[in-house]
Amino acid sequence: MFGGIVEEIRTDVLVVGGGLAGTLAALAAREEGADVCIAMKGEAGLTGNSARAGGVFATILDGFSLPDDSVETMVADNFRSGWFMSDPALVRTVAAESGAAIERLRDYVVPFLEKNGRMTPTKLPGHTYPRGARVPGGGPRMMMILGARLAQSGARVLEDLSFIGLLRDVGGRVVGADFQEEGSGVLVRVHARATVLAMGGLGGMYPITTNAPGVAGVGYGAALDAGARLRDMEFVQFTPTAMAHPPQLRGRNSGGMALSFPETRLRNSLNERFMARYAPDDMEHAKRDVLSRAMHREIVEGRGTENGGLYLDLTKVSYEGLRDVMGEILDDFEAAGVDVRKEPIEIAPAAHSCMGGVIIDTNGRTDVEGLFAAGENGGGLHGANRLASGGLTVCAVMGDRAGRAAAHVTGEGGPPERNEGGARGTDEAREEQFDEIEKEIRDVMFSAGGIERASEALQDGVERIAAQKERIEAMTPAGSLVSRHAQARLMCLTAEAMLGAMLMRAESRGAHTRSDYPGRDDENWLANIHVSLGAGGAPAHEKAPVPDELREAAVSHAGA
Repeated sequence: MFGGIVEEIRTDVLVVGGGLAGTLAALAAREEGADVCIAMKGEAGLTGNSARAGGVFATILDGFSLPDDSVETMVADNFRSGWFMSDPALVRTVAAESGAAIERLRDYVVPFLEKNGRMTPTKLPGHTYPRGARVPGGGPRMMMILGARLAQSGARVLEDLSFIGLLRDVGGRVVGADFQEEGSGVLVRVHARATVLAMGGLGGMYPITTNAPGVAGVGYGAALDAGARLRDMEFVQFTPTAMAHPPQLRGRNSGGMALSFPETRLRNSLNERFMARYAPDDMEHAKRDVLSRAMHREIVEGRGTENGGLYLDLTKVSYEGLRDVMGEILDDFEAAGVDVRKEPIEIAPAAHSCMGGVIIDTNGRTDVEGLFAAGENGGGLHGANRLASGGLTVCAVMGDRAGRAAAHVTGEGGPPERNEGGARGTDEAREEQFDEIEKEIRDVMFSAGGIERASEALQDGVERIAAQKERIEAMTPAGSLVSRHAQARLMCLTAEAMLGAMLMRAESRGAHTRSDYPGRDDENWLANIHVSLGAGGAPAHEKAPVPDELREAAVSHAGA
């Protein structure tokens, strides 16, 4: 690590990330009797994407689900929506335990919307049956409640920390992580028998995102750097419902649930209900990847608004109904002078979630000893396209499972060998240089790795990211910029993993669209792409055929 360690902490389980997955991992590990430390970038209950989410879970729960619904139906929906790229064992685990996860949240005093004293499922896009269970007040209320629970749990909560890197001993085992306090610049090292990565997604690697500030793909790069493998990093979901205007709301998710109403209309600047061109049967209820591509095409062909968006017209939708499913989002709109009862709002596709992540088992265990991953950092759960409300469900199930498994890891491991974030160069870095580097990463990901991709742009993107890596390696940051240096380096690793996978997959599938390979190619590409750290510190990509179960499902749904 750069400089000296000011504070050292020892614990059984370290959780990195304070969203839903991280908070539940910490609570679960405490319930198993482990000493727990949870480190986060912001404040407990307020940090990360979960505190911005709509608060809807997709679940199978006795007394809630419809009689014909089942775990296997939910699994089949996932396979189809994910274009047969998911990990069947992980998908079944989440579906089977989704009901228990809801009950666990209720035990933590998280409320769910009821009518006439009973929870009633809501229909969600892509799901065969109504499965949506909503927290009134959405993610903000849910995370405030869980943040208070965390404070009472006995876990040590470390707030306002920026991640630097994972620690490994000489045998390659992960034995904790390094952080830097925001503001003071104090360096903190946490030693742990087990570490759970729950750092959220990678939306901040794109110019427009629904993600919280600071959620910029660092967790994926950190796992790769520590010797773990990634999968499915070419699949990035762009939500079709992010605000394009006004400026203070740009990137704010207007709420995918708004599309569930039959009165909802999407229109372009010519006042055309344009989804008739792309999905005439489903229209506004089409899956997210279909909607995003259609909206992108309308915008790039000149039928978007002057703010780079399209119109979402909710003026005919019941306002009470909108209140039920959009909660505090409407309050934010009204505070910005936007009244959905009187005029359409302007929306555009924005980077929302990554379907890929670290290769894990059903307990969140990676193939690196001592390292677990949960939430959006865990791969294999969504395939090529995430089902609506699947994100929170995965966080609730896998956060709990990873925390409980991590609590039972034995052995201390050896002392940290070294932190790979050390500077090698002599040029003293300035903060504006890191701003420039991160802007270049975002520009590359938008131009090369956005909604539509092509070989030439992807190859150019790989070269531009490699140039930024060289620039970073030539830098020695001031003490206050250690975490900025580490973030830039890990973002580059993540970008290389993504762009390489996007370039390798010579087909279009789910959220991955290649304009030069527009068709789905099951003959050659019923396969996942695994990423590991290769020679020279560059990610290496390998094709791995999907299990026979998925291959058979793909054959039986050839038109999916």
